Amino acid sequence: MKMRVKVLTLLAILILAVFVALYIIVSTVFLQSFSSLEREKTVESVTRTTNMLSIELTDISSRVSDWAFWDDTYSFVQTLNESYILLNLDDSVFTNLRLNLMLFINTSGKIVYGKAFALNNNTETTIPQGITEEISSAPPLWNFTTKDGRMEGIILLPQEPLLFSSQPILTSDEEGPMEGALIMGRYLDYTEIGYLANTLGFSIMTDRYNDPQIQKDFQLARSSLSNTSPIFIEPLDSDYIGGYALVNDVFSNPALILRIDLPRDIYKQGLMTVNYFLVSVAALCIVFGAAMVILLEKGILSSLSGLTKTVKEMGTKEYNSHDFSRFGNDETSILADAIKDAISQRLAAIEELAGMVGHDLRNPLAGINGAAYYLRTRYESRLDTKGKEMLKIIEDSVIYSNKIVDDLLEYSRKIRLQYVDTTPNMLMKAAFSLVSLPKNIKLIDLTENKTKIKVDAEKMNRVFINLINNSVDAMPEGGLLTIENKNVRNSIEFSFTDTGIGMSKETLKKICSPLFTTKAKGMGFGLPISKRIVEAHGGSLSFASTVGKGTKATIILPTKTKSETIDEM
Repeated sequence: MKMRVKVLTLLAILILAVFVALYIIVSTVFLQSFSSLEREKTVESVTRTTNMLSIELTDISSRVSDWAFWDDTYSFVQTLNESYILLNLDDSVFTNLRLNLMLFINTSGKIVYGKAFALNNNTETTIPQGITEEISSAPPLWNFTTKDGRMEGIILLPQEPLLFSSQPILTSDEEGPMEGALIMGRYLDYTEIGYLANTLGFSIMTDRYNDPQIQKDFQLARSSLSNTSPIFIEPLDSDYIGGYALVNDVFSNPALILRIDLPRDIYKQGLMTVNYFLVSVAALCIVFGAAMVILLEKGILSSLSGLTKTVKEMGTKEYNSHDFSRFGNDETSILADAIKDAISQRLAAIEELAGMVGHDLRNPLAGINGAAYYLRTRYESRLDTKGKEMLKIIEDSVIYSNKIVDDLLEYSRKIRLQYVDTTPNMLMKAAFSLVSLPKNIKLIDLTENKTKIKVDAEKMNRVFINLINNSVDAMPEGGLLTIENKNVRNSIEFSFTDTGIGMSKETLKKICSPLFTTKAKGMGFGLPISKRIVEAHGGSLSFASTVGKGTKATIILPTKTKSETIDEM
């Protein structure tokens, strides 16, 4: 026992060490690879978002160019004519251009006309005070020294950040002198954020860089973001990862922190892959360990005792050649093979002998039957009552012996089927025509004629008759026998339910074994042959029983033959 414990302990330690090593390697290498892929995808999505902001600014800038380089605008800043406002600055312009703000500034930096518009409810609003203060304090926003000058970017207003573009006002030929500047803006509010999120397909949030109430995850991102490292990636939880970007204002000062939320599909897939791999490795380790334990225990330490136990058990259970296939290729296996070959040869001889005995018994039985016939025809009138009784016993015994021989030969033969088209009710009627039911047995036949089935009718009649007779024998005091059928997928199920004495669990286990019978007379071949006939059709025969309540025999047969099923495939 000490050697066995040592070997098994060392094996367990070795397997555990291998698993732990693989776990460390997989966790560090595989998960890092998937994390890197996740980060790359998040960086790419953050870059797409910042590029989208640039595209928005480009869109606003193109709108400004269309309006700033226009004779009508050039004249409007000089004259402030009302017709320009009525014709060009109604609410639909702001809606179509997706603008929140339009400012016309003269060369002195004064806003000669301005209009603010809320896109969320399509109404005109007041011009934010912050924008006028920003313009007055920052001449570069409107005081251009060259005709191709422009300013565009983000301005942090007290209300909302503003995406804007400012360009000099020129004639349609882009000639001067410059008459001030035109500013168009679009708030980076929840409406614009929602538009960007819908366009890109993921959630977007922003917070001011210097907000004292900034969220904790934005605080962490702020400490890691800079102009040299404008992107920061950090998982939010097990389901989402956050991608942060630093957004500068028009003067290149930190203005906003932008965050996108992406589902952690890549990481989850990687985690799932790693878990599956580790589970597989664990299963393999368990299987390998179990196999090693079995090999060590059975192949080295216990092979001889196992062979001895197998030989001892041969007298108490049915022989199976696989019992000897577990002793490996050592010296023990040589003895196991020798025993297996001897048993196989003996069983083959017994099978051959059974066939020979069955056939050879025909001759003496025929002789006995002929002699009995001669005695009856020649001397019956001279025999007394006892003599006639003895002669009848001889004739009945010959008939019974012939039946045993028939059963033995049939059980040893291969079953060949001759299929015919029929129905459940037709089969049952044919069986009833060959059975005589006692008067104290009530029969309920619920079989039907609608379902078509192909079977060997003659052989199935034998099965049905056998089951009916068994049910009758199980109800010596009378009872009820119910026979019905139902369709189950591509099969048909017959049930024979009686209210007889029932069977114990031990009897149920042996009921279809040859040479087993619960009757005082018989060799126990009826049900085994019936089972072989049903299985030859590709079906099954089973029993359920309760002592004192009755037995239910169930036959399941395919509605099509094996060859028809193969042809359809």
